[in-house]
Amino acid sequence: LNSQIGINYFKIHMINELSIESILFFQNAMGWKSAFRTTSVHIREENYLRIFNTFIERGSIMQINVSENTYKNVLKNADRSKNIPESIFDECIDEAIYLMSSNAFPRFLRSELYQRYLSAARGDMGTLLENEGYYSYL
Repeated sequence: LNSQIGINYFKIHMINELSIESILFFQNAMGWKSAFRTTSVHIREENYLRIFNTFIERGSIMQINVSENTYKNVLKNADRSKNIPESIFDECIDEAIYLMSSNAFPRFLRSELYQRYLSAARGDMGTLLENEGYYSYL
């Protein structure tokens, strides 16, 4: 997953497995961390709420699988009025990476989709995802 094309193939695999929320959360949380020091407190709060309400809040539309302890830690750490720490999603990121690396990713490596990605990366096939209409979903 060192390339955007590889990530997009993995996303397609995760959509097929009904588990796309983990990688979408990972990308959003890493974006949060990378922009943390260059974003205003107000924007950080908005981004925190968007990520929390989309991926972590119980019953959210793309709820990721995190332990109850991790969920409570995120709530506790966010309860620092206007001083949400940069590391607030770190435990969630770790749990999402663990789940992806132990479940979805090994299956992806055994999938036909991964074989297509390898062929395309080697130049054996003239088609990549963008030529197959997948990019509209990513």
